[in-house]
Amino acid sequence: IANPMSRDLEYLRTSLRMGVLSVLSRNQRSRENNIRLFEIAKVFLPRPKDLPVENEILCGLVDTVAPEMYWQSKPAPVDFYFVKGIVETLLARFGIKADYLFGNDVTLSPARNADIVVDSVKIGVIGEVHPAVLMHFDIDQPAFLFELDVDKLLTLSSKPLVYKAISKYPGTTRDIAMLLDTGVTYQKIVDIVKGFSLVSDMQ
Repeated sequence: IANPMSRDLEYLRTSLRMGVLSVLSRNQRSRENNIRLFEIAKVFLPRPKDLPVENEILCGLVDTVAPEMYWQSKPAPVDFYFVKGIVETLLARFGIKADYLFGNDVTLSPARNADIVVDSVKIGVIGEVHPAVLMHFDIDQPAFLFELDVDKLLTLSSKPLVYKAISKYPGTTRDIAMLLDTGVTYQKIVDIVKGFSLVSDMQ
């Protein structure tokens, strides 16, 4: 930028992660917990011999202590599935159901790192922030982050609704316990179960 407001703002951002992690770091230094924050803004991705691509991104960050929901309840630790639930609830508002596939984002923990995919299109990432990244921001407890491409999200949500006939069979809910090899992923189980025509939902 030719005339930035400060030295910290002299470059166009290619990611929103630095901003939300900096906010979390400042809150921790003030001894604030139960941090839930997000930012929606444009990022600028470079293109050779052309102006950068502008993408609208939603970036959310959650620390690892859940808020107390009721006066008698105790705070519960936040994990990958807690944050995944936030993303699933958001996507459901747009009528979108996503798959969560193993990711390779280097700023996220290799063991808790997934790509968010809809109809073979990657629309975001979710995972635990890598310890090396947390150390760089002087953050002393784990944190979970997700990113969603707002432009892709809005495109997918604009699909017309399709009428689906009511099933002639009465609905029923079943709890199933399975013993599986350690190499079998949750997503593979979901794909197999949902492959049956009589299955409408799985949780």
